[in-house]
Amino acid sequence: MYYEQDYILRKIEVLLQGLRRIFLGEARENLAEEAGRGEIPGALWYKGVLERLDAGDIGGAEDLLFAQLEPGDSQGLLAALDFYGRLRRLPEEVLEAADFPLAEVEQGLLDVFRLYGLDIAPAD
Repeated sequence: MYYEQDYILRKIEVLLQGLRRIFLGEARENLAEEAGRGEIPGALWYKGVLERLDAGDIGGAEDLLFAQLEPGDSQGLLAALDFYGRLRRLPEEVLEAADFPLAEVEQGLLDVFRLYGLDIAPAD
């Protein structure tokens, strides 16, 4: 079980890194910091998502994220990639305590991909 989850986490991280490079031309780890400084136009709302995440309200943070996402808005996609990258790095126990299992992290990321026309189905 642990190996399977570790494999999924690695797949998510590799995919996130690739998409960051495609949309940014480089890997950026501090998207929230950049948004807070106004360097990512249209993504200042992301600070509110991170505030909820920091407060332990993962579901509320995800709901706020999806409320702001619009197809074609690359800044929103970058915010979503950062959000799910942060969730990926949380210990599984933290996710489960927030009633947000790893499978929901993966499903949320797939939902983002579909919203942006990146229909990426998980490999069996």
